[in-house]
Amino acid sequence: MGNAFASSIGVLRLSLWEWFKLRRRWMPWILLAILVLFPQIGAVGSYFIYRGDISSADLGVESTYSFSVTDNDGQLVEFHFTCDDIYEFQPESIESLPPETRMMVLDSVQSFERQCSGEGGLETSESREFFVMPASIANGLSAASFVGIIVAMVLAASMIGTEYAWGTLRTNLVSGVARRKFLASKILTLLAVVAGGLLVTALIMALTSLLFTFLVRHVGGGWTEGDWATAFIMFGKVFYALVPYLMLAVLFAVLTSSTGVGTALAMGYYMVEAIAAGIMTGLFDWFQPVAEFLLGPNVAAWLSHNAVVQVTIGVSADADLGAWHNFLVLLAYTVALGAAAFWRFQRRDVAGAKGD
Repeated sequence: MGNAFASSIGVLRLSLWEWFKLRRRWMPWILLAILVLFPQIGAVGSYFIYRGDISSADLGVESTYSFSVTDNDGQLVEFHFTCDDIYEFQPESIESLPPETRMMVLDSVQSFERQCSGEGGLETSESREFFVMPASIANGLSAASFVGIIVAMVLAASMIGTEYAWGTLRTNLVSGVARRKFLASKILTLLAVVAGGLLVTALIMALTSLLFTFLVRHVGGGWTEGDWATAFIMFGKVFYALVPYLMLAVLFAVLTSSTGVGTALAMGYYMVEAIAAGIMTGLFDWFQPVAEFLLGPNVAAWLSHNAVVQVTIGVSADADLGAWHNFLVLLAYTVALGAAAFWRFQRRDVAGAKGD
């Protein structure tokens, strides 16, 4: 027990040192910017589509609504409403009116409120889900999963491959660092960085959503779209879906001792599997059971649950298999790829700096 605790502390210390080195490099920050900005494209596009829907509904033609009624004393009472203050109307303010007149006023107010909210169904427009929280966060993270796979593979291959290229791996191992601890610290740092990147993406998406929702506040529909549970679930799902691709890049970087080759092989597998799975599934019925155990289709199905829109190119998402099937397949890939990477890293001879 004591040895396991000491080993864990050693891995954590190495991970902190890895983070200290990583944060001084430009590439991780560039990858983070790409990860953060990609979902913003959908949010910005959806906002302008929604603004176009508002304009086509002619919501601003009758910006002020006025009418007059007579109270119990026969006095004329005038009402003036705009879309900005229609939601502040208090029924108590018309208690002095006759019952029939009160009903007429309430019907008029409700009619104008529907006009401000958009009779064309703007309150329930699907475009709102991409820039109004919390649905915007869930959809933003789902969209980020596509570029996130690429970012995770590039970052993983770079962190491993540069150690071979610069010759620092040999220096670290000679100084007494255990191989398994060294690789474990690399993977732990990668996992933390990927989780942090997704968190930053969600926070930036929240700020963007607040801005866009404020800009269309006069249309109505509320400040929330969807439920927060979906946003938290999608965060966990996207992170879990990125882990096997991260381990794939780690394995290829260990096998090739190269950042460039490791990245190319990992991305090549990702693209070839996506294209081949789509073609083979469409041509041969017998390939469908095989596709059910491929990485890409299971990632696509895993991210497609809860009806959250997800971005996966060229991969068939068979959600009928169930979340547990997708979860276990992704876990099997993660364990198998990780075990292969550790096995090869433990047994490979390490030379000095070799460039890349």
